[in-house]
Amino acid sequence: MPVGPYAWYKEYLAEALESLMAQTLMPHDVVLVDDMAGLTIDDILPLVRYGDDVIRDDSSRFAIRVVHDGIDFARVWRAPWRLGIPAVANVGIALGQTELVFQFSCDDRLFPDCLEECWALWCKKEDPLGYYWVGVEYSTGETQALPCGHALVPKALWRHTGGFPPETAIGGCDAAFISTLATHGSAAGNFYGVSGGRPLYWHREHDRQYTKHQMAGPDAQIEVRKNVGDLWRPVSDDPWGRLDP
Repeated sequence: MPVGPYAWYKEYLAEALESLMAQTLMPHDVVLVDDMAGLTIDDILPLVRYGDDVIRDDSSRFAIRVVHDGIDFARVWRAPWRLGIPAVANVGIALGQTELVFQFSCDDRLFPDCLEECWALWCKKEDPLGYYWVGVEYSTGETQALPCGHALVPKALWRHTGGFPPETAIGGCDAAFISTLATHGSAAGNFYGVSGGRPLYWHREHDRQYTKHQMAGPDAQIEVRKNVGDLWRPVSDDPWGRLDP
């Protein structure tokens, strides 16, 4: 879960974490990437209450660790400087202790059976290049049953594709990634709608969110998205020549 430097990133964090801790299938590992947010133990109390011990170590990149049953259940990884959305998301996936990672924003909520339904579909498909997306309900009341940035992803898919492209720091990293998968089909990855695409994720619309104020205009995003998709090659084919035409 990325947590950025602006105040609103932390404003809804406890609510997001409460929904995580209310899952019918509990996560094995929770990683918060502190992108200059200055997270404290008080900011993650829903995780702290579940743990048996909390370890604070400012000399470590994992500045806060919540221990449950003798193992690290939740960890706060402190970025050395501002990384931005694509890099923070990629780092969060890399730091996960499991091969399956669910992407979750700090101002949103999960429906109680979200992770259980994701796990059930993974057990049926077991496709390491699968993108297991969930349906979304917006705070405005609208719903969406299409691939989006909220998904269970295997690390193998990130190793194969390279993850969110750094070029998309201008905005829309998830849209560019999904567009690349759609353009290249099974050579890049495969889409799987969890629970038939019914809403399992609640997305908060608010005036201060990143997508409203800090992204480049849609024309610039579309151009970058097209270039990234057209030039994409599997990392395993030629890791040093992915951007060659």
